[in-house]
Amino acid sequence: MKAEFNNDEAARLEALRQYQILDTEPEEAYDNLAKLAAFICGTSIALVNFIDENRQWFKAKLGIDVPEMPRNVGFSYLCQEKQGFVVVPDTLADEKFAKNPVVTSYPYVRFYAGVPLITPEGDMVGTLCVLDQVPRQLNQKQVEALVALSRQVISQLELRRNLAQVSRFAEELTQAEAELKRQNLRSQLFSEISLKIRESLHLPEVLKTTVTEVQKLLQADRVLVFRLCADGSGIVVEEAVLPGWPIVLGQNILDSCFHQDYVEQYRRGRVSAIVDIEQANIQACHREFLQQFGVKANLVVPILIRDNIWGLLIAHQCGSPRQWTSFELELLQQLANQIGIALSQAQLLEQETRQRHELTRSNAELEQFAYVASHDLQEPLRMVTSYLQLLEKKYNNQLDSNAEQFIAYAVDGARRMQTLINDLLNYSRVSSRGQPFEQVDCKVIFERAIANLKVAIEECGGEITHDPLPLVMADRTQLAQVFQNLIGNAIKFRKEVPPRIHIGVVRRDREDGEQGSRKTEEQENRGAGKQGSRGAGEQGRVGKNNLISSSPSSSSYPHSPLPTQNSEWLFSVQDNGIGLESQYAERIFVIFQRLHGRSKYSGTGIGLAICKKIIERHGGRIWVESEPGQGSTFYFTIPDRASQSNSHGIGD
Repeated sequence: MKAEFNNDEAARLEALRQYQILDTEPEEAYDNLAKLAAFICGTSIALVNFIDENRQWFKAKLGIDVPEMPRNVGFSYLCQEKQGFVVVPDTLADEKFAKNPVVTSYPYVRFYAGVPLITPEGDMVGTLCVLDQVPRQLNQKQVEALVALSRQVISQLELRRNLAQVSRFAEELTQAEAELKRQNLRSQLFSEISLKIRESLHLPEVLKTTVTEVQKLLQADRVLVFRLCADGSGIVVEEAVLPGWPIVLGQNILDSCFHQDYVEQYRRGRVSAIVDIEQANIQACHREFLQQFGVKANLVVPILIRDNIWGLLIAHQCGSPRQWTSFELELLQQLANQIGIALSQAQLLEQETRQRHELTRSNAELEQFAYVASHDLQEPLRMVTSYLQLLEKKYNNQLDSNAEQFIAYAVDGARRMQTLINDLLNYSRVSSRGQPFEQVDCKVIFERAIANLKVAIEECGGEITHDPLPLVMADRTQLAQVFQNLIGNAIKFRKEVPPRIHIGVVRRDREDGEQGSRKTEEQENRGAGKQGSRGAGEQGRVGKNNLISSSPSSSSYPHSPLPTQNSEWLFSVQDNGIGLESQYAERIFVIFQRLHGRSKYSGTGIGLAICKKIIERHGGRIWVESEPGQGSTFYFTIPDRASQSNSHGIGD
């Protein structure tokens, strides 16, 4: 039965002290649990966290550098207050969370999910938590898996305490040295079995490893895994048995005494240890059922998946009765918990694999549809346009102004439909038809984009400047499309004055992303009136004379909202245009989303969605900062992979 939550602080601290876990060296078991928690929840940070009087000490940590934090920071207190699982999808959505030091400074937490680590006596000794630097949501299966992992942490702690007790007994009872050595060996074997189970999500391999190693470890005559059905029947799905005893692997078995109430008891965690079935207080039908398999003593523990009974892990002694020890019983329970976790993860992996295959198939069908649709629609559209133009030419003098206007509308609509089809086709092919990444010079990419926009730049009298541009690993065609779309938008959404556009770039390491949100002078001076304060010799310039040049620049740009662990290039495209309201900052990257009517600004509403898809394919992010009437700055990042093979980061 589950212990009630104990709020006695002194008892809690004493329970933690008994585990002797604080300030110990890292252990693979805890590290693996943290990695598994992060994998399940898709987060960048995971912690196995123990709380003493003044601090939170991290026994296992993933994605964070500090070994501990003060007790009064972070969100572990929420688990103690709620006495259960806690999820904070977005720390900035609640004022009381937004001011927490772990939100305002390193590690810049935006998402938190934690489950209390509660001992069998009901004392909360810490938390198993996952964190991220972006808002997230957890589904029910992820929550259940995280709770199951928290139980495994407690199992590891209990194992530690058992080992400590065994060690003390060894010191006090040296006429018992051989037995203690056997127990130590069993503990070592348990760790090995646990590791094997965690390393594999292939169910048959997990079950085969379990029964084989448990049979050796307990020196039992038979160990089997029994898969239960709802009516109490089932099948032996895996077995390890010594020669001379009946083989039951693959048999469908129904114990007439095994009614639904027994299934429910096992679901609630019941264990059964029979020392001698001849003397046991069991029904005669159950005794006869066991005797047909040569059983003299047995040990049975349930295998649970998210509080539902999946099956039973059973050890049989066939040669003679056997006195099962509490250590053996606890060991079998811990292994059953491991199997339950492995089964749960195998199910999640199978579901994810199916979804991934379905997504791949769906994407392929979508691309094929887009290709067929574009091909089949282009021809009739061309025909409509051609015949309308012929109609206009042949009956030019016979049509009134209304008819000519109607023909112009129809031609324009057909051309816009052709543009929309081409944009949709480009969008569908970003991932599937992209070229392999190669080292490219962003200056060359930029010049290609400018050449494509030459007419538009000259018509509006625009001026485009740029910092020295780097070498990056990218799809050169797609990256040129990003530059062209962003610069083209800056030209399109201009004010009455000629557009002034600046392409900035800065290389950032992880430390750069942790410096907070300090605004550089150039960021503070962002806007139409202040952008012109840059010296003409500080960056490359593209103007009416089509001059393109660059020289070293000391300018820097604001940090990304998300600190990164690796180096990356942060690009910015800054303009003095009409700007936009902050509530539309995410909407504009959604396909077909437009903020203005076509009569005022042309376009299909797909360009920024294509940019987003391209940047995400490159492993980066894209976002915008803007104010109405004050211009916009579009930021995007590209991982710095080129510097690994080239010592020069910036192109001349």
